[in-house]
Amino acid sequence: MSREEITTIRVIDNAQLETAARAQVMNVYGLTEEQVRGVYCAPIALITQHGINGDLHAVVGTEGVGMYATEHSQLVEVFCGVGAMMDCYPVRFRVQVLLEMVSEEVLLADWVRTFGSRLESNFYQWSRWANKQTGGEPIPR
Repeated sequence: MSREEITTIRVIDNAQLETAARAQVMNVYGLTEEQVRGVYCAPIALITQHGINGDLHAVVGTEGVGMYATEHSQLVEVFCGVGAMMDCYPVRFRVQVLLEMVSEEVLLADWVRTFGSRLESNFYQWSRWANKQTGGEPIPR
């Protein structure tokens, strides 16, 4: 398989993601609006493994690091930095909510940066998962 493969992913609009994350951080962690003014979420995209019993979804960043939703929960965890110190807060989104934030579709090969063996390994891991060429689920990092 080459980097020119055809796995299509859906890019999540970052402004919408950060707005939704800000609200969740306030609700879940009890932070004030002033405290969450500087929320930052790294760009993510949804990747899907299509199956006869339903689709499995995951989110993947531009370095090929991601988290997958189990078929039972349909929740994906996204990590956001908050404030000047960029304290990290995990927030969970239903896959359906993220699907409503899609801004464009791109190829996985174009999404994951190319720089060294680690990023290449991450890319191929997700590509194999999306195309059902692995014995299991990707390892979240």
